[in-house]
Amino acid sequence: MRASINASEAFSPLAQQLLTGCARFLTHQSLMRENKVLLAVIYQPILDIVYTATLERGAYLNQERLCVQQNAPSLSKSTICRVLSYGMHNHKLARQVMNTLYGRTRRLLDTWAPSLDWCMLASGKADGLVYVSTHLLRLDPGMVAGLFLFQEAGGYLGDLENGHIIDNVAQVESVIAATSLPLLKDIWRTIDYGS
Repeated sequence: MRASINASEAFSPLAQQLLTGCARFLTHQSLMRENKVLLAVIYQPILDIVYTATLERGAYLNQERLCVQQNAPSLSKSTICRVLSYGMHNHKLARQVMNTLYGRTRRLLDTWAPSLDWCMLASGKADGLVYVSTHLLRLDPGMVAGLFLFQEAGGYLGDLENGHIIDNVAQVESVIAATSLPLLKDIWRTIDYGS
């Protein structure tokens, strides 16, 4: 008699990803001067994919230029990445934001790899991202590298609290990112009205 194994109960998240053929781990590095990112490199070793971004020179995937698609679909047809800082999974704000988005998007992703989420967004595999935190975004190295890549690819970034477009994340905790300005505003309105 053969026993069936539920992978979600028996294996770590990385082992689950390997078993399902969706290995999602990476390494990232950022070069900064005076709190300003100059260069970011994000590497997925299993797939041998390298994302790079250089200040004012753009973002690249294996040496091919990345430019976000400005014609993102409506929220109901969009794939949105959900990113929560450490310790936020049971936080009231995180639950509220995610419960509001759930069912209003085509897909709500939770990869547990923030740099990868930003890479997916910059390369057109996702349309938006919501990052919920009670800590400054600039203190999370994975968020810094990925966000820099996304900004260099031409993406839009807004403050989750008030929906304002931002380009300096020095004092920001939670953000919304999208490949188009209308989608960014739609995500924020949905979250704000759902509150």
